[in-house]
Amino acid sequence: MRFNRILNVRCTALLIGLVPSVAFSAPLPAKFTLGKYVPDGVWLYIHGVHNPEREWINHQWDGVIDAFKASGIDKDLMKLGMSVLDADSRGKVQAQIDKTTQLLNGVHWCDLIEQEVVFTEHFSADASGFSFEYMLIMRGKEGSGEANSRGLAGIVKEVASMIGRTVNESNTGGVETWSLALIAGGGQGFPFSIELFRKGDIIGISTTKRQLEEVMALMSGQSLKHSIVDNPRFQKALGEIEAPADSVMFFDLKALAGDIRAMLPHIADSKDGVKKAGGGKPKHPGAEGGDKGEKVVRASMKTDPPSKEGAPAEKDDDKVAIAVMGKAIDLLDISEYSVATVETKGRRELRHSIWKIQEGKQNTPFASVILNRKPFKRYDQFVPGDATGFSEDAFLDVESLYKLALGFIRTDISGGEGIVQEIVAGIAQSGFDPQKDLFDWWSGEMITIELPAAVASPMNSGDKVFMIRVKNQELAREKVFGWIDALAAKLKAEGQVLMMSPAKVSVAGFREITHPMLAMMMKPVIGVHEEWLMIGTNAAALDKCIEVAARRSPSIAENPRFKEEGLIPKDAVRSVSFKDTSKFGQELGMAAGMIGMFGGMGLASMPDNSSEEKHAKQIATSGLSMLTKLAPVLQKINFFSSEASMSSYDGKLTLKTESVCTYKEHDRALGNEAPKASPKTPTPPTPPTAPPTPK
Repeated sequence: MRFNRILNVRCTALLIGLVPSVAFSAPLPAKFTLGKYVPDGVWLYIHGVHNPEREWINHQWDGVIDAFKASGIDKDLMKLGMSVLDADSRGKVQAQIDKTTQLLNGVHWCDLIEQEVVFTEHFSADASGFSFEYMLIMRGKEGSGEANSRGLAGIVKEVASMIGRTVNESNTGGVETWSLALIAGGGQGFPFSIELFRKGDIIGISTTKRQLEEVMALMSGQSLKHSIVDNPRFQKALGEIEAPADSVMFFDLKALAGDIRAMLPHIADSKDGVKKAGGGKPKHPGAEGGDKGEKVVRASMKTDPPSKEGAPAEKDDDKVAIAVMGKAIDLLDISEYSVATVETKGRRELRHSIWKIQEGKQNTPFASVILNRKPFKRYDQFVPGDATGFSEDAFLDVESLYKLALGFIRTDISGGEGIVQEIVAGIAQSGFDPQKDLFDWWSGEMITIELPAAVASPMNSGDKVFMIRVKNQELAREKVFGWIDALAAKLKAEGQVLMMSPAKVSVAGFREITHPMLAMMMKPVIGVHEEWLMIGTNAAALDKCIEVAARRSPSIAENPRFKEEGLIPKDAVRSVSFKDTSKFGQELGMAAGMIGMFGGMGLASMPDNSSEEKHAKQIATSGLSMLTKLAPVLQKINFFSSEASMSSYDGKLTLKTESVCTYKEHDRALGNEAPKASPKTPTPPTPPTAPPTPK
């Protein structure tokens, strides 16, 4: 069935991954043609194009999809689903499945997005009310537009018939449209519709009529509004980063904050949480940051006086809540924008991203939680040369975050002082003092190191070391060992044993912890060395890291594989990571197989006395059978080699992240034949990723 092509993850990867990710004037490369049809004002813009460099990757995914089809898991799922229905229901469900399959087969899904795909998001307000606007625009295979638009229109018409609505069709200026109104807007709720349109091989879907009209005006060349690619803010952001070859993402965080501010009074003025529009469309925050929207929210924060009985009126509750939300937006609104690009070169997929902070807000309380962290000056200080992976991350300033949260509650929430006192008292009752027991010694930067197993076994795939930077070594040692001693005493009172003994590590002060339930898998070792609290799965793993720090053993910097595939910092960095993914498919398949095997052993003790129990056991047996069939499919995902990333903060307004995914050298090394022709279908570019930003 042609519909099975939908299972191809290469055709759906963008749609699944269309989520916000964290950001010299420069235009987009010429092959990014659809941006000129995207109205300026959207705060999320993701644009991917076909890149011939990805053909080798296409071929590998073809093998995975073919293996999945051959496994018969889809048929097993259908059979399992039908088994819980009676005969009459099975007939109706099968009829609906056949109809749906026929409709979906009317669209060549991979042809639909062969050349380009764009996704945008925006909040808007007009005479019909406040709306959430989403849009998808695709440029497909040459000559595929007419057939695919008819197939999509058939799906829209089927939806219309199911809900008793009519699809309005039109053709204006060479742009065909099919419109299905789902929610009218105004007092009925946020306006929402399916607006399908087509011009040649370009097909798009919008969720509002207003947005469709803007796109059509841009397509006709008669729009008074600029497109996103003409926005100076977007061009400036693009000039600060490497040019895209696969995809680009622009996330205007300042505009988003302005849109949210403009949305709040619309919600506040409606009994059911939906605002009836009160006039013309408010100024989009755009490059100015939504000043008008902010003033509207400020006005909405004025609440009526309480009732005579002293209790606030019901309408005041909504206004107070909106006021708190507005203040929270003010607190978190520190970002200018983020921009990210992806390019595939040979067997390397490179991702570049920038997060830009608003001028003058880099020292605000929330920005300090993210930015005021100690960098890693020697990234390889503790990482052994044979490490299979490591991650170093500045994380967040937990102490500042805790104080910021309490301060916000105290000053910006009615009765906040009492709430804070209750929180503090509740924590104190547990015997824990956040300041004395944690913040006085905790810094919070973290390192994770993965090593080959010192003693290989089926239950131990590798050793690990976890490290947390501390501000006060002696206090950290006192507090951590104090907690372990308290835990040991508690377990002893319950008749259990937690044994501690000096660890065989080259520096003093480390303890080995033994518990009967863990002894077969690991004997954790914990201690403080230099400015780090260190925890290892065993003494050998920890000692290896300490030897590297003392420069008595080679570090990861001398590892040929890391030199070739990793990202090597030249200066201090905020984060850096590397991970060997060459056994990714093998590990996934092994995990699925083990679950299927051990699950089958567990089924033997599952009761099957009643008909319900027998049916439940049958379902569980079928599920485990499918998992066992899935194992060899997952093992086909054997074309990855490694992943690496690195981020730095310039000390001013910019946090930049570089990352790379490296694939194995060539497909013969994977046991696959190289493609003799172009792959069956294109791979949508991977959506860019970027540093985390406050939401």
